[in-house]
Amino acid sequence: MTFAVIDFETTGLVPERTDRVVEVGVVLTDDQGNTEHEWTTLLNPGRDVGATHIHGIAACDVVDAPRFADIADHLLSMLYGRVVVAHNATFDMRFLYRELALARYAISCLPMALCSMKWARRVIGTAKLAHCCEAFGIPLDNAHSALGDARAIRGICTYGIDGLSRWRP
Repeated sequence: MTFAVIDFETTGLVPERTDRVVEVGVVLTDDQGNTEHEWTTLLNPGRDVGATHIHGIAACDVVDAPRFADIADHLLSMLYGRVVVAHNATFDMRFLYRELALARYAISCLPMALCSMKWARRVIGTAKLAHCCEAFGIPLDNAHSALGDARAIRGICTYGIDGLSRWRP
């Protein structure tokens, strides 16, 4: 089973209002969970960038960045035929759905995704990405960057595939 691990950094929490994606990170894996390809880009949200103190992205960083509509085809091509995984998948899929709708893609329902946050909560009782990484011994470099978080989520995903039997609470 191949995965497309995705993470978004956003201007806020509510895509159904005016919040937008400012960065996307994707890690593609093979059947064993090994990284095949990584991709990331900043995006110009067409509004203020929101919580710079969290994601570290300033307005000057995105002024010349593409809009989501400019990268949507490429992003969808990476997701096609793979199991999509996200940490707090409901959040990320709501943003993906909204951005695709704003880019004039005809989507009838929310895209499906596995949620590493829900899985980790059931297995170790914690859901925060940093705590999950600590519990499983997975590096979390560049926390709150889309690619840094996607890499960590890939580690959790891979751990869930073949490492759960090695972990004892």
